[in-house]
Amino acid sequence: MKKPSSDQNLYNYPEYIEYALGKIKEIDTSKISFSDLTTTIKNYIGGIPVLEITFKAGGYVARARTKSNEIPYKNLSEITIRDKKSVESFGRAHQPGRAVFYCSTDEKVAIKEATQWHITDLGVLINRNMFKEHNRHRRFVTVSIWKVKKDLKLAALFLNKKAIELNSRVKYFGEEITNHNANIWNSNVLKSKDLILNFFSNEFAKSDIRQESDYFLSAYYANEVHTFSENTSKIDGVVYPSVAHDFKGENFAITELAYKNKLEFVKAYHNYVANIELNDNPFVIGSILENIENQNGKLIWKDIPTGKLIE
Repeated sequence: MKKPSSDQNLYNYPEYIEYALGKIKEIDTSKISFSDLTTTIKNYIGGIPVLEITFKAGGYVARARTKSNEIPYKNLSEITIRDKKSVESFGRAHQPGRAVFYCSTDEKVAIKEATQWHITDLGVLINRNMFKEHNRHRRFVTVSIWKVKKDLKLAALFLNKKAIELNSRVKYFGEEITNHNANIWNSNVLKSKDLILNFFSNEFAKSDIRQESDYFLSAYYANEVHTFSENTSKIDGVVYPSVAHDFKGENFAITELAYKNKLEFVKAYHNYVANIELNDNPFVIGSILENIENQNGKLIWKDIPTGKLIE
C-alpha cells in the first residue's frame, strides 16, 4: 500500500496504519538493530499516540529485588533505580543506557515480577525458565515501599483484550479513556490511534519472551515516551498490566526524573518465599526482616520472628 504524502496526517488513513502495523509485526527483531527498528517504525507510522492516566499523590507502589540468601541489602542504592551506566540489556520498558524505576501496584505483583527474572553479573536480563538448576522452592526477595509525593502522569497500555478480561481496573481505564477521546478526535484519527495503542498494548502483554530482542517493540514505545518526557517533563513513564501476575495488577516504568522528584522511600521488608505454587502463584510469602531506619542510604534492619504473611 502506498504511504500518504508527507504533508498529510497519517492518522487520517486508518487503512494505511493497519497495513503499516502489519509490516512492523512482520519484522524479525532478532535480525535488526534497535536503532534501525526505531527508524523503520517512525517511517511507517510517524509519532506514537498516548493515553494518559494519573496516579494520584498519596498512593504507594512496591518494588522488589531478589537475593540469594537471607542477608538483606545493606544500602538503599541496591534496591532502588539502577544507574544507567549499568543497564546493559533491553527490558519490557527500557533500552540499554536508560535508567527506569520499575515498580508495581502492590507487594504480590512486585514479588511475582521479581521472581520471574534474573539479572546476571553481566547485567543481562534472563527469563527464569532458562535456568535448568534454578530452585523454584526457595528464594529471598526484598520489597521496598514508596510513596507517591506528586501526581504521576503515565502513558497507559491498557488495550490488550486478555488484560481487559482479567483486570477490572485495566478495563475501566482503557474503556474510559478511549470513550473520552471519541469526543475529541475525528473517527479516522481515533481508529488509527486505537490501532496503534492496541498494537503496543499487545507487545507489553507479550508472555513468550525468549531473548532480549523480543522486547524491542515495547521498549521502542517506552523509549519514545521517556524521550518525550526528557524534553517536556509532561509524562512520567508508562503503566501496563503485569504479565507475570496474570494481568492481576499493574507495573510502572517511571522516568529517572519522576523517580527523583515524585517518589519517596518509606520502608522495606526482606522476605522468604517458599514457592509452593497454586495456579502458578506462590502462596507462602513471609517477611523475616523489616527495615526500621534509613541512615543516609544505609539500611538498618530488625528481625521479624513470626514472619508476617504477605500472601
